[in-house]
Amino acid sequence: MKVALLIYPIHYSHGSILQTYALYSKIKEMGHDVKILDRQPDVLSPIKWCLLVIKRLAKVILRGYRGAIFFRGDFPKSIMSEQMSFIEKFRSDIITIYSTNELKENVCKEQFDAIVVGSDQTWRPGYVSNVMDYWLEFAVDMSLNKIAYAPSFGVEEWEYNKKQTDRCRMLCRLFNALSVREIRGVQLCKERLDISVKHVLDPTMLWDKSFYSPIAREYNMASGGCHCYFLDYTQEKISIASQVAATKGLTIKYINTKTEDDSAPIDERVAPSLQKWLSGFM
Repeated sequence: MKVALLIYPIHYSHGSILQTYALYSKIKEMGHDVKILDRQPDVLSPIKWCLLVIKRLAKVILRGYRGAIFFRGDFPKSIMSEQMSFIEKFRSDIITIYSTNELKENVCKEQFDAIVVGSDQTWRPGYVSNVMDYWLEFAVDMSLNKIAYAPSFGVEEWEYNKKQTDRCRMLCRLFNALSVREIRGVQLCKERLDISVKHVLDPTMLWDKSFYSPIAREYNMASGGCHCYFLDYTQEKISIASQVAATKGLTIKYINTKTEDDSAPIDERVAPSLQKWLSGFM
């Protein structure tokens, strides 16, 4: 079959990129032709872009923001510069999309047999441009298999308004198969949408280490380090890492950067490659 994989926007999150690659690879292993639909945020209108620039200028004055002020998209790409070598592994199968209309046009043009809503926080309304795209509202009248594999609501509580909830209650019944990646997601679907869904593995867990080891070995991580990966840096965590490193006679090596710290200089925000990131864990 020809399968469309609709994903959370590709950005500098290692987990998000790896989830996309893992699910894409698993569907291909099953013998299908796969195209990734990378639904990026809507293109800003001139007015919204001006408001965003004003907001960034305020951050410069009030918070010491040191990021670019006028960028529309190139700045995040510079943060991802080291990650691009990994994304190139499947770049030829990525279709980048910037609106719901463009999404619908591509699905119609490509004549897919099935569409899979991928993992990550695709069902979190505040984190995507149009959450209804991930409930396949644009494909209501399309005759193709509709599947959701391990999407996440991202939080414990229901974040949809009444109109969105009513719409989702209708749309979810048009899917051929529904699943989520958290037990709480199963409960939310039952409580809010009155539908039973399966609880499944995050797609990264559909593979064993033999899938990841060759990628990790593309980066020659020096031995003798105390490798640290902190989603949120705190003095307590840094202190613990320092004590472990001192006890073991190792040098601390961080396998992530200040990617999300918009007050940090750009060279400190560049995300390490997926090869380096996996190598650090290995």
